[in-house]
Amino acid sequence: MKIGIIYAMQKEIQTYYDFNKFQKIKYDIYGIDIYISHSKKIILIKSGIGKVSSSIACTILITLYKVDIVINIGSGGSLKPYINIHDIILIKKTSYHDVNLTNFHYSIGQIPNFPQTFQTNNLLRKKFKNILYENKIKFWEGQVVSGDIFIQTKKDVEIILKNFPNAISVDMESASISQVCFQYNKPVIIIKIISDYITKNTTTIFQKNIKKIFYKSSHIIKKYIQTIMM
Repeated sequence: MKIGIIYAMQKEIQTYYDFNKFQKIKYDIYGIDIYISHSKKIILIKSGIGKVSSSIACTILITLYKVDIVINIGSGGSLKPYINIHDIILIKKTSYHDVNLTNFHYSIGQIPNFPQTFQTNNLLRKKFKNILYENKIKFWEGQVVSGDIFIQTKKDVEIILKNFPNAISVDMESASISQVCFQYNKPVIIIKIISDYITKNTTTIFQKNIKKIFYKSSHIIKKYIQTIMM
C-alpha cells in the first residue's frame, strides 16, 4: 500500500517525520516539494496554500505516484466557540464556501455537475477515531468549508455559517483535495488541528500557533499511519 500525504506548509508536517529518512525529488513545478520514504510507501508532498495548489499536489500523488490513500494534514480555523486551539478535527465532509452559482439553480458551494459536499472515507475515519478513543484524546468530527480567503472577521464567519450552519472549521485546501479524490475515486482522510479562531488578532494568533499545535498530535498521527499500513 502506498500513502500520499499532502500538507500546505512545512510547519504542518515537520513534527511528524525525520526528513533525513526521505529522499527529496526534484520536480519542475513551482512551489511543490516531494519527499519519498526509503520504503517507497509514503510520499509527502508540500502543496503550498490554496485550492489550485492543493489540487495539483493531489493529482500528482494519484496519477504519478499511484497512491492508494490520500491523507491531508493541516491547520484550520475554528467556526464554533466550543472548539479551541490545539483541538483535533476529523473531517467528515467538505464544501466550498466561496463558490456561488445559485443563479443557475445550483446549491451554494456547489460546482456544476458535482455534489455540494464531498465525503471523506468512512473506514479511514473509523480507524483514526479508534486510536483517538484508545488514547483518550478529545476530538471533533464534522464539516469543513474551504476557500481562497483567510477568514479573519466575524462578518466572514456569519456569512459562512448562514450558508453552512453545520460547519465547524474553515481552511483553504480540504474541499479541493476532496474533489480531486472524488474524481479519481481515491479514499481520503482529512485531519485538521485548530490554529486560530476569529478575532481581530486572527493573523497574529495563527502565526503564533501554526508550528507548535502539531507537536501535541504528532505521535497519534504517526501511530495512525503505521496502523493503516499494516
